[in-house]
Amino acid sequence: MPSFDAASAAAVLELPQAADADPLLAALTAAGLLTSPGPGRHRHPALLRGFARRQSERTDSPPVRDAALLRLLDHHLATAVTALLRVRPDSPVPRHLRHRLATTGHHLPDAPAARAWLHDAHPHLLALTGQVLDLDIPDALRPAADLLTVWDRLTTGTARQRDLEAPARRALERARRWEDDASAARALRVLAAPRFGPDTYERAERDLRACLRLAEKAGDPLALTLASGELGVVLLSLGRPGDALPLLVQAEERLRAEGATTSALEARAQAGRAYIGLGRAEEALAAVNEATEAAREEEHAVVLPAVLHLAGRTFLAADRAATATDRLREALGLETDPRRTALLWAHLAHCRLDQRQHREAVTAADRALEAEAGLGDAYCRGLALAARGRALPALGEPRIALGCLREAYDVLERRGAAEAADVRALLDEEFPDWHATGGA
Repeated sequence: MPSFDAASAAAVLELPQAADADPLLAALTAAGLLTSPGPGRHRHPALLRGFARRQSERTDSPPVRDAALLRLLDHHLATAVTALLRVRPDSPVPRHLRHRLATTGHHLPDAPAARAWLHDAHPHLLALTGQVLDLDIPDALRPAADLLTVWDRLTTGTARQRDLEAPARRALERARRWEDDASAARALRVLAAPRFGPDTYERAERDLRACLRLAEKAGDPLALTLASGELGVVLLSLGRPGDALPLLVQAEERLRAEGATTSALEARAQAGRAYIGLGRAEEALAAVNEATEAAREEEHAVVLPAVLHLAGRTFLAADRAATATDRLREALGLETDPRRTALLWAHLAHCRLDQRQHREAVTAADRALEAEAGLGDAYCRGLALAARGRALPALGEPRIALGCLREAYDVLERRGAAEAADVRALLDEEFPDWHATGGA
């Protein structure tokens, strides 16, 4: 681990409380055997870390070392569950852990404390999960898969979710080796869940369908519920609302049955997007309005901006740009994650275009590109560039517009996003010879 706190040390040493480790940590720090990189955190100096590892390998048997690492994983899994319940008190995930927790983890009194813990713990969780999945014992897989599932729900839609790919791929390899279908399904879902970066929606669809087959075989209701809704979102992104709608309706029903109201509201709002894609505008607007009203009544800060964003997209598709703008701007006032903020600005840029506010559209698109910089979100970048490309001819910049539209098309087509077809149609209409000047 890069560094650790007293609670982690107590878990490794099988001490009842974090405070029981404080005297030992203080003595080791006074002796120069530990350093303190920050308040409440401890680290072995580099040279001593290697020496300590060799001493452990010489004096402790592999089962003893493995058990200590699994106790530490249990501690972090318990804390992650607490964090998830602070952020999403109605989450179904904690009720479907396959590993029986032996500890209670850190006490996190509220959602801000949970987010602060996740921010600090994220690199340590990456290191720990990698170590645990390197253990050649089946007992390590189940708690690791549970941690990945909880951790994924805590980072959904954020830039940090991308970091889970490597440990999830390792967990999938282990699950296949040990023929653990439930753990394989959970790892596949983490790998395939709608995310950003270089992944394609086609790959996500394939992996989510494989996840559903394994979850059905293993009888894992959690993976079935989550993957159904996520597959619906992927199919929407591929421009297949007819295939997406039944999956989203099913996910909403299952989530409501679990008491997961906030997640069910998001599924309801996603169904609104599917309805509008099928030309069923009245049902679409009813769905997103119902979801928005219910989200306002909830006290969980994470659900309202998400539902407002989906409502804004649906109103935009229904040619209700003014209402869409209101929803998106309200969501911007609530959202704190950089990736979701970037997407909101990108969709707001398209609202401004529909309102024929070309300069404001360019400004919003630039805000999206600024927020997206460094995140590697191809879909967001493609949307923002498409908005710039649509707006700039009206501002006397057709040559720059052509470059934006070309890049938007390339980015969205590689991602597999349905919006690529609209960008290509615009290029064909406005720049008929774009192929000859560098287009695909």
